[in-house]
Amino acid sequence: MKNLSTYIEEKINVLFVKYNGFFAFSESQIEEAKKQDIKYIYRGGGLYHEAGRHKEFDEEYKFIIKQAIEQDLRENGKEAIIKRELKNYESFYTCDISDTIEALKDYGISKEEIQAVFRVELSKYDD
Repeated sequence: MKNLSTYIEEKINVLFVKYNGFFAFSESQIEEAKKQDIKYIYRGGGLYHEAGRHKEFDEEYKFIIKQAIEQDLRENGKEAIIKRELKNYESFYTCDISDTIEALKDYGISKEEIQAVFRVELSKYDD
């Protein structure tokens, strides 16, 4: 099953080209990636892009994420997405669904919906 990053990867790459964006985690990576005559802004998490364009970048980024979430829900459905993320965050090993709740907040999936799926799936491990 695809995940959110699969749905956004191509569009995010286009966004990065448009706004001269890149990820860098050292001075040498920054120097290698940046283009001459362009001023950059650091956005956290290693993300840099052209300065003075953060509003446009943010709007387009949010739109890409929104579209990807809608596509994920259409193609996979809530229950399958919840199961995927419970497994991704190893909730069945830790018996903690808080990371899954946080990961799915933009999906409009409630804590109660996640708990319900978690309980059903966890009961399968008891058999």
